[in-house]
Amino acid sequence: MSLSRVGILLALLPLASGCADDPPSIRNLQYSPNAAIVGMPSTINGMVDYTDQDNDISQSQIELLTPENVSTVSSPTPIMNVGMGVVGMVNYTLMFTPDEPGNWHFNVWIIDLQGRASNKLNGLLRVSNP
Repeated sequence: MSLSRVGILLALLPLASGCADDPPSIRNLQYSPNAAIVGMPSTINGMVDYTDQDNDISQSQIELLTPENVSTVSSPTPIMNVGMGVVGMVNYTLMFTPDEPGNWHFNVWIIDLQGRASNKLNGLLRVSNP
């Protein structure tokens, strides 16, 4: 290989390393509180850690599941301070009024500017009668 070809290959490596096509990844689900009362409005605040090689996260989304596994999915919510870095933390809020007691579940995930969704993390909410 000639010296000029080596120079071209080396010049292209930094460009290729910044163009990952992988979706974002989330871990370390945290939230509070983890319990609610039937008929009472509840607000769950939480956060997840993320890694996104493209540094282009843009939205978060939440799915809420009743004890009978009936699903409600939120509209995508814009993530403020997009461009926080390849590794960081995203906050989320889940507001709902449970209508029955039991174990409710929720899934959280993030989406990047290309529409690629991360893995989902699952939380448990124990809902009791007043």
